[in-house]
Amino acid sequence: MDLSVALNKRGYLPGEVVKILVKATRTGGAAAAALGADGGGGDGGSAQLTLECGGAEKVDPGWVQSLYQPQVPAQKDTKRLVRAVFATGQLPLYDGDDWPPGTTRAFTVSFRLPGRIPPSFRGSAVHFVYSATARATVTPAAAGKPATPVATQAFAPFVVWPKPERPAGAGASLDGRRSSLHHAGSLDGGGGAGSLPRASSAGSPQAAGGAGGAAFAAAAGAEGPAEQAFEPDVLEYRLGVGDVKAVWEEVAIAGDGSLQRLPSGSPPGAAASGSGGPPDGGEGAAAAAATAAEAAEAEDGLRNGAAAAAAAGRLTAAQRASMLPRTFHLRAGDHPLARVTLQPPMDTPLQPGATLGVFLDLSAAHAGGGGGGGGGEGGGPACLQVSALLQSEEEVHPPFARRGAAKPAPGGGPGGVCAMRVLHSEQSQVTAHLLTGQFTLSVPPNAHPSFRTPLVTHRWTLRFELTLGSAVRGGPKGVEQLVWTVPLLVCPPVGA
Repeated sequence: MDLSVALNKRGYLPGEVVKILVKATRTGGAAAAALGADGGGGDGGSAQLTLECGGAEKVDPGWVQSLYQPQVPAQKDTKRLVRAVFATGQLPLYDGDDWPPGTTRAFTVSFRLPGRIPPSFRGSAVHFVYSATARATVTPAAAGKPATPVATQAFAPFVVWPKPERPAGAGASLDGRRSSLHHAGSLDGGGGAGSLPRASSAGSPQAAGGAGGAAFAAAAGAEGPAEQAFEPDVLEYRLGVGDVKAVWEEVAIAGDGSLQRLPSGSPPGAAASGSGGPPDGGEGAAAAAATAAEAAEAEDGLRNGAAAAAAAGRLTAAQRASMLPRTFHLRAGDHPLARVTLQPPMDTPLQPGATLGVFLDLSAAHAGGGGGGGGGEGGGPACLQVSALLQSEEEVHPPFARRGAAKPAPGGGPGGVCAMRVLHSEQSQVTAHLLTGQFTLSVPPNAHPSFRTPLVTHRWTLRFELTLGSAVRGGPKGVEQLVWTVPLLVCPPVGA
């Protein structure tokens, strides 16, 4: 049996309808045809075809100490603990003996994803995976001999995207392991220089040996959203949702590749019983009525997804916010270093496959440095080199992280952090005698968007490493490296 499984698109949002086309061709040579002729029925044996769709959570006990929703049982699979997110059960697409060798049958299957499921993710500690698996079993006709069934399987993974719930943040967090550089403020895309909050020095010089004595930390005069690190909203999800409702029917494939319904007399497949998981204990008639209403809505959506398709083209507030440029003014103490402008794509949100531009304006530092090159005697340090690193980070939240794998929180904060970072792109520029510079960084097309669940957070950051020193010959010796991190919101693809 030759099997193929195709989905109507690559990715889905929770609550959307998944449509699948299953094609199966009964194979067999002259021997199979002879068996069919001898049997008189022309079938050559019986065949069964099933389809099963579902998702699974897979966690690595080396990183995760306790499970989210521990009441849901888990199974051991190599080194990971596996629990079902949802399952349709095995859908019996075909079971009979009227399938002659050399003929092809096609089936369409539709089901609605549960509304509360985690997004697809393959990290070090946690996997969320979704797939549709077709299985065919053929039992050849053999007179006087026990028949040996022949099994075939086809597998098609699909992606579930997270739902962005709120606008992108404009804040930047600080990495204080080497220095305490803060951004002086941020400007929205339509803001002007006059809207920049006045910076004030905060803290004391760092240890001796830094560039120009040392760099001071400069903070904005007023706290606000620009001073807060962005975090997506928490996506609560359920595990062990069984008996997800599905409908299917056999169709004919026309010469142009279009699908056509079979003539009357070929009944469609029966729907699987149930819609979502069973009601929680303690729910009364209101819960039962709500479940029935959801089932009716799901039934309508399975038959006609036009409304959902129309809604898929609308941008959320978070997607629109990720398209706005952001500007940050960086200072070392009272001395300006650079103005950094993030330029996301203007026609689409920042999403997998998109390109992010970074523009550096170093003219203010050169103008304030005195001797034309900046960093002269009596002036502030010059920015000798700038590196930009596009990173993603997987963080297991402290209540679930294994203590042996968790690290102390940055800056001596409470709790521990179990985080794994992946570097996707890195660029550097020597800026000692430059007035401007720029970087172009791309989010990988197969990357995971930003999301946060009670168990794990996946975030994106743009990390800057600035090397400070004297750009004037004979100036103060020594350099200092400052680290500054800007959170990014990577959204699901539009219309995915």
